[in-house]
Amino acid sequence: MCFVLLPRYITQIMFKKYAYLTALLAWVYAITTPFGALPVVGNFFNYSTSALQLNNYHTQSATFEKSPFGAVQIGFDQRGVPHIFAQNETAAAYGIGFCQARDRLFQMEMLSRVVGGRVSEVIGSKGIGSDRFWRKFQFDTKATQWANELKAQNPDEYAALDAYTKGVNAYIKGMHRSELPLEFTLLGFEPSQYRAENMYLLIRYMSHLLCYNENDLKFTKIQNTLSDSLFNFYYPFINKNAHAIYPNLQVNEDSLLDAVFPNRTMGAKNQTNCQKFITQNPFDQADIATENELCLGSNNWVVGPQKSLNGNATLCNDPHLPLKLPSTWYEMHVSVAGKIRHGFAVAGSPYIISGFNDHVAWGMTNSTYDLTDFYKLNINAKDLTYIVDGKTEKLEPFTQAIAIKGQESQVFTYYKSKFGVVDTLSGELLATNWIGSEVEGNEPMAFGDLQRAKNMEEAIQALKNFQQAPQNFVLADTKGNIGLLTAGSIALHQQPQRGIIVARSINDLVKYVPFHAITNEKNPAKGYLVSANQNHTLDSISAFLSSRYEASARGTRIEQLINQKEKLSVQDLKNIHTDNLDLEWFLLKDKMLQNIDPADLNYLKDFDGIHDTNAIGATQFYAFKRQLIKLTQRAINPNIIDFPPQEEDIVYKINQNELLPSTKGVLSVNQLIKTAWDSTKAELTKRLGKNPEKWQYKHYHKVTINHIVGLKQFSVEPFGINGNNRTVNVAGGVWVTQGPSMRTLIEMKPTGVEAQTMLTGGQSGRYDNPNYDDQIKDWVQGAYHKVALPKDFLATQYQTTIMFSK
Repeated sequence: MCFVLLPRYITQIMFKKYAYLTALLAWVYAITTPFGALPVVGNFFNYSTSALQLNNYHTQSATFEKSPFGAVQIGFDQRGVPHIFAQNETAAAYGIGFCQARDRLFQMEMLSRVVGGRVSEVIGSKGIGSDRFWRKFQFDTKATQWANELKAQNPDEYAALDAYTKGVNAYIKGMHRSELPLEFTLLGFEPSQYRAENMYLLIRYMSHLLCYNENDLKFTKIQNTLSDSLFNFYYPFINKNAHAIYPNLQVNEDSLLDAVFPNRTMGAKNQTNCQKFITQNPFDQADIATENELCLGSNNWVVGPQKSLNGNATLCNDPHLPLKLPSTWYEMHVSVAGKIRHGFAVAGSPYIISGFNDHVAWGMTNSTYDLTDFYKLNINAKDLTYIVDGKTEKLEPFTQAIAIKGQESQVFTYYKSKFGVVDTLSGELLATNWIGSEVEGNEPMAFGDLQRAKNMEEAIQALKNFQQAPQNFVLADTKGNIGLLTAGSIALHQQPQRGIIVARSINDLVKYVPFHAITNEKNPAKGYLVSANQNHTLDSISAFLSSRYEASARGTRIEQLINQKEKLSVQDLKNIHTDNLDLEWFLLKDKMLQNIDPADLNYLKDFDGIHDTNAIGATQFYAFKRQLIKLTQRAINPNIIDFPPQEEDIVYKINQNELLPSTKGVLSVNQLIKTAWDSTKAELTKRLGKNPEKWQYKHYHKVTINHIVGLKQFSVEPFGINGNNRTVNVAGGVWVTQGPSMRTLIEMKPTGVEAQTMLTGGQSGRYDNPNYDDQIKDWVQGAYHKVALPKDFLATQYQTTIMFSK
């Protein structure tokens, strides 16, 4: 019996022995091998390579050998803002690069990868859509060319950009493993060496965020769906209710167009490419500017000495961008041989984009011009040719291989044409002409000269080099001058243009031209200047520049508040930033009160239009307005609800009419309001319960601030927020995802500058840093931080220091 059992016993022993060994080998293999897009898990268990070490060296003071450009001294204040001191521009740029890499390395890496079309390399197949879009523009190649041109044309500016790059790479090379941001370990890749040309990729990223859209694809669908009368009624070229940025600007379109298009044979009103592009394509994949995305604008205003209680020119700016962690903006203070500048850079750039120096302050808002056009070419698919002006032209194919983590690379084919790169957009082979790919610009020179400007004239001269997505710059100087300049190239259409252009002649190609000589104003008699992304002018030339500006409510409200007092204090200007009054309440109020059951008016009858977190009337009105807009849009044609008319225009039409046209006849405005109110009550009951006492705005209107790649653990839990998509304090949508990304208030005194700032989120991009999200509470409360502006370094003033001085 024993002899019978012995082999089985030995087998069991051997099995157990090798089972443990097999399990151990499997475990080692599992933690040291990447699977698809997953990271190598073993990095978390090896102390020397783990980003989870307790001693985070990036929060500690340190002293290094001098930079290649001389001594640099850096102090980080309580908010994590670096104060950088150097004796020359290149040394300062080196310090800026080191600081930004220390605080925002992962963000800088991802921004460069996005525009370079290299996201799939690190996140896998989820990045293919983004990479495919960006690769067609070949920005990696173009950026190198543009950087080389800067080096040849302006070696001093290139030297500063190169020094910044060396500062970034010095941090990457010298950092302790525990300094590597956790996102790199989670995604399983290492940071790339930074390049000077990355600055140009960053500019294209911002240009895409601010001005790229595929609205024209949807306009073509609508033109193919609606009658001309309905289309023109609900999608007008001219907003007759607009509150213009330049109300006195008058431009003769014929003379302007003749100067740009010398070969035109007829007047602007008759010169058209009127041929409609007929297609059944619904363009379901079009990247359109939704109503919430149209809130991605900004506010800025400047008051002169005659409107200021302190007698000084004072400038305010709050750009509206997607609310992310870390923030797009990076606050910094720079002192070069005692000459200071302070403000907000975009992570990945050495330049202050919104801020001030000893003499001049500046801030910007987006101009919302139409800067993307699409062309249907007469293509012969057999030989890849197309006809223009009766001549045969060749499409030039080129391929792009996209590396994908955990998978084989994919190769995509695009074509070059006289009208831009040709690609399949929502199933249609079209050429794309977008300012980001067609206009080089010289933004490093523009911002480099701007932050060194000694007066208003030098600041204006610097901005002539700014050519990318046009921006409305407000300016102020210590001499009391104020100004407004729209800098950048415009896409000047030969006629008001919406929809895909049928390209028959090279003259159909929209041309980009500078416009700053026309759109500017300085020291107006009224004593202030305002811009908030609305129409630039009420003149007919407005339609040649764009057909979808942002609503005028914010710009109108800012001017109202400025004019409420003869002179404004600093606190008055702060209050404008956080104003929560929706002017559209007064357009809809009377008709609402007339058509809603009196039993439901307990909170609306005393509502003042202010969207405060505790207001129940704010919840009812904002929910009602959303329902009203939705019902009107559906009545026009349910098939085009994905690109509806602009909300502001619908509100004005409801205010001014008793009947509205629709595809089925006419709409009764009164009945529309009653139906919308019934839908509102149903929605609020479903979401918040039957008791209106619990319908406070904070329960209905919440903001979410997510990590830049959507890591939930690094995001902020949703919370109630005031404002809406029409208030100066913008917070569009029920799930708010965009709003004021920072705020500045800069008083330009003859004796020096006094400034206060606020950054939505925090200064650091590292989730374990106390400055990661420490300013969110300040953002909600409208609190500011007075900026210290030292000219010389004093170590005892700072929480931590970094010195390149050994």
